[in-house]
Amino acid sequence: MAESMSDFVASRTKLYVGPIHRPPILSRNQLGFLFAVLLIWTPFMVKKVLTGQTLLHDPKIWLGGAGSGMQLGAEGFAIGFLYTIVGLLLAFVTHVLVMVKNVTVQRSIMVVSLVVSFWAVNKVIYLDNWKTGYGVHTFWPSSWK
Repeated sequence: MAESMSDFVASRTKLYVGPIHRPPILSRNQLGFLFAVLLIWTPFMVKKVLTGQTLLHDPKIWLGGAGSGMQLGAEGFAIGFLYTIVGLLLAFVTHVLVMVKNVTVQRSIMVVSLVVSFWAVNKVIYLDNWKTGYGVHTFWPSSWK
């Protein structure tokens, strides 16, 4: 957007705006701090995972989200996870990938994102078809046959 605004100002006023400087998302100090926190936090998290003391190991959390008969909750977790994958990939592509300057990297990541998103949506449709018996199909107008 900044480049298009600069081009607009230059075309209207014949004034050169100059180069547009974009700072990195995280500064060197922020990256160093995050790395130090990660180094300190890793042994504690490994201990929690190995001893089975995480929220994912707690049966009360799973039962609270399971609802009636636990099937509904498990389906909700599975479908919600697949939708979350698609949403996170869409957010990554629209907000982070546009900042990458290398076009080849952009295209590669975009292809991987599309394949993973297609796989996730395909699994959601498959699970819905498996449960309900209804298939998803396209509508072809009778004049196209």
